[in-house]
Amino acid sequence: MPEPMVLVLEDGFTLFGDRGGQATLASGEVVINTCMTGYQEVLSDPSYAGQMVVMTYPLIGNYGAAPEFQESSRPWARALIARQLSPFHQHWRTHQSLADWLDAYGVPILTGCDTRRLARHLRGTGAQRAIIGPRQELTTLRERVHRVTRLEEQDLVRQVSEGFSDVVEPLDPALTARALRQWPGLRIVVVDYGVKRNTLRSLRSRGV
Repeated sequence: MPEPMVLVLEDGFTLFGDRGGQATLASGEVVINTCMTGYQEVLSDPSYAGQMVVMTYPLIGNYGAAPEFQESSRPWARALIARQLSPFHQHWRTHQSLADWLDAYGVPILTGCDTRRLARHLRGTGAQRAIIGPRQELTTLRERVHRVTRLEEQDLVRQVSEGFSDVVEPLDPALTARALRQWPGLRIVVVDYGVKRNTLRSLRSRGV
């Protein structure tokens, strides 16, 4: 049986669900994402550092996870909150399930919960601090949520600045070849405050 979990917001709102991965505890700011696809890009987007992402689309994980889909070297979201996590995945690029990818970085998954109810609540209140943990620790979690560090008090830029440790190329090599003919010798300086890989791919596809 899945382990019962709970999400507690700082205003007292609670959302019950089940553990979808191995990790069981996370805290941060809860935000909504309405994308139907692109969940791995969202979770690895440095702009989501310090945040727990609520996916309002009901089924997440059906095409697994692959390095080509990542916007950085790792997931930066603190947790994934989803209505249903697909038990199967199929895509020619994928090597592992979404749950396995998040487990490798200790990112919890809360599933089996009414994410649209949560989205409606957050639509009225705005983003809030929150905490995820085992349901039997609900009383403790309600106390701890008020001690969660606010985003503006964290040095998130230092955390997500990767320094271009790997070379990012367009997924289609033909784009680079065509761009080099159009804009030979073009140079652009990118200052990394959490740049997404797709930004770098777009620059490379234009011959930079």
